[in-house]
Amino acid sequence: NFYVLRGFFFRGEAWVVVTFFGRNGTGRSTTCKAIMNALPGQRGSVKLGARELAGLPSHEVARAARLAVRAEGEDKLLVAEHFHDAGPDLPGDGWQGTMNYMAFMRPVWSWLRDPELDPSIAAPTGIPIYGGAAFVASMRSFSARMPWRSLVASWNVLSSHDTARIRTIVGSHGRHVAAVALQMTLPGVPMVFSGDELGMEGRWGEESRRPYPWHEEAQWDAAIMRTYASLAALRQESLALAHGGLRWVFISDD
Repeated sequence: NFYVLRGFFFRGEAWVVVTFFGRNGTGRSTTCKAIMNALPGQRGSVKLGARELAGLPSHEVARAARLAVRAEGEDKLLVAEHFHDAGPDLPGDGWQGTMNYMAFMRPVWSWLRDPELDPSIAAPTGIPIYGGAAFVASMRSFSARMPWRSLVASWNVLSSHDTARIRTIVGSHGRHVAAVALQMTLPGVPMVFSGDELGMEGRWGEESRRPYPWHEEAQWDAAIMRTYASLAALRQESLALAHGGLRWVFISDD
């Protein structure tokens, strides 16, 4: 008993953010896919400025969006959301980066996951348990498919609005600290999903979107908040961490 978006019209003005609200299944993601021609619409038109985008391949839409973003200044960044192997969609002239699920989040989850993790949280694909060598091999395998400039522009996420929370995955403060250390030191842009810095938990995307507990400080993990703050400051102060490369010198399970 809820409405599903069947069609829409809007004009996006400069510096205006257009937001779609609605429960799952109402057409939010479908709308974005239609704009990107990942799911072609049955009729209508999509224009970026004067350019017609309807019917163009998705990578051409990405290129057009990149040019529009660049026109607003070199300090702007165009980042895609890609749940799978993003490498083939990052040739360097479209999206500048991606939400780095496969080359960062999934390997980190597999290395640091709680051995007693509820199997239902990992459904339907499962979260394997990796040792150190498998963790690095997985990360290198996916990141090698991206241009370096796309990798360093991608968001290193430990959780997002569509996944379980990192604290639920790792199951302990100590493993959470290790995950944050990787997020703040490996190449890429550290992106913190609001609430992770408090140690909030969530078993799937919808549960992870619970409101921020502003007035419930007793629920906050003050120690993990300090970890986020100190490692973020270290990242900002270090040229090597902010702009350097990466070489693996030693790998072990622990």
